[in-house]
Amino acid sequence: MIDQEKKQLRATVRSSIMQLTMGQRIYAATRVQHLIRGDADYQQARHIMAFWPLPDEVDIRPLLTNNPDGKKFYLPVVQGDDILVKPYAGPLQTGAFHILEPGTSEVVGPEILDYILVPGVCFDADGHRLGRGRGYYDRFLTQTHAVKAGVCFAAQYVRTLPVDAHDVNVDKVFYG
Repeated sequence: MIDQEKKQLRATVRSSIMQLTMGQRIYAATRVQHLIRGDADYQQARHIMAFWPLPDEVDIRPLLTNNPDGKKFYLPVVQGDDILVKPYAGPLQTGAFHILEPGTSEVVGPEILDYILVPGVCFDADGHRLGRGRGYYDRFLTQTHAVKAGVCFAAQYVRTLPVDAHDVNVDKVFYG
């Protein structure tokens, strides 16, 4: 029953995102980046895992490319059923699911991270997260005590989400 609810919600939200104009996407990205930069936990963090956005995700790339505070950024790399953490360094290459990822062979442990920017299909006010359905982030987030911050468009921020026992919450959500 929950799986069917999640599947329907993914389809509904995906449809809403596809209707966003370029102007709405840029506004949302700018707002979300501003909120993240203003977050006290983010300001204190030195080791941050971000994500290279897919077309249906908020563009947070300026956080990585305009880094006046000298934070160390990392990106997730899917390998098998797991997420590995690699330093953000160019050039990027196309990895699993057509996501750009660092080409470096260097991998760091999740315990080094202070802060994680987490993508998702949906989030709610209680920090519940609905992902794409394969559990990569749910498995990964259990391995770290870093602050977990969900990132999404306003259309992805919903009142409540169906939740399974294995779903891992985020600590806060930034949406625009």
